Amino acid sequence: MKLLLLSAASWTLAVTEAFVTPPKSSSPSSSSATALNNYGRVKWSPDSGASTPYASGGWGGAATATPTDYDAVRSELKSMMDNPSWDDGSIAPILLRLAWHSSGTYDAATNTGGSNGAGMRFQTEAADPENAGLEVARAFLEPVKSKFPSVSYSDLWILAAYVGLEHTGGPIIPFSPGRVDHLDESYWEKMWYGRLPAAEKY
Repeated sequence: MKLLLLSAASWTLAVTEAFVTPPKSSSPSSSSATALNNYGRVKWSPDSGASTPYASGGWGGAATATPTDYDAVRSELKSMMDNPSWDDGSIAPILLRLAWHSSGTYDAATNTGGSNGAGMRFQTEAADPENAGLEVARAFLEPVKSKFPSVSYSDLWILAAYVGLEHTGGPIIPFSPGRVDHLDESYWEKMWYGRLPAAEKY
């Protein structure tokens, strides 16, 4: 049953990420990059080799040109997946849920939501009833964020899910960084509750 759930999560995450993963060949000024990077506020070049400009300041923070060693971040995430004190001994499932709930808010009609922004750090999105319990997943990842301050929360949450899938027997998914954290909660003016499926209805 767990493998079936993880497979479903993998498929859903991959499909959702198709809308929000930074393109590898587009320039920041292209229309496709504009659509895919925080609905118009493009501040990252796929060819720069650097992390997102706002990645270092926790909640958005000051600009930085410090490159992120994503292989090192992957290794750090792998080392923490097994956790005997949590649930069935692995934090992979809750990290998958964090990424899915972050990505699953994407609305194609308005080009809002999705994994860009890591809006669940803010009270309004975190208070969505469907996000109950995910504060634990975010807390698990705080030490990694502290160790690698140049990685954005948006990238970290998705990469953690990729590593979780790999750890539980799934495929190794190539990672494309470049998601930009929201600086504040003003993004919610274009958002609303109800974008995530209500689990209690199924």
